Amino acid sequence: IVGKQGSTIQQLSSQSGCLKLGVTKRTNSSQRHVICIGGLSEVQAAQQLVNSTALAAAESAGVDSSALQQVEVTFWIPKQFSGAVIGKQGANLGNIREQAGVKVQFGKEEVKEMRPCTIVGTLQSVLQAENLICDLLQQEMQSKSPGKANNGAGASGESKTHFQM
Repeated sequence: IVGKQGSTIQQLSSQSGCLKLGVTKRTNSSQRHVICIGGLSEVQAAQQLVNSTALAAAESAGVDSSALQQVEVTFWIPKQFSGAVIGKQGANLGNIREQAGVKVQFGKEEVKEMRPCTIVGTLQSVLQAENLICDLLQQEMQSKSPGKANNGAGASGESKTHFQM
């Protein structure tokens, strides 16, 4: 994913149009995390490019790519809109789980006035869940200040996508 001197990740960043696309350094675990920052369409383009690059790398190395069939995304939601995503008694999260066929968990902790929403499933299911969440965010923004919704761009400013190999 990274490439020599970051060449692959830079190319994927350019192709996707993300404001930022990077990979975390190795820690004690073998996992590295891809961080995509940008509007929804740019982040989703980056997620698809990174996934296809990881699948191709696994195939060319003769490694079993079945672990890449499931992705985990942390989608950051502004805390003032978290209730709209969760819904009354978790109804909206339940609808997202059912419609997209994903596991969704909303964290209670806050980082810079944002709350993490973790989505786990196939890439296509996760992308569908992200769209559903952005629709909820846009509806909430329109109801609070009509005419100022922005297609979810900025409302979910950062999405961290985790791929395991």
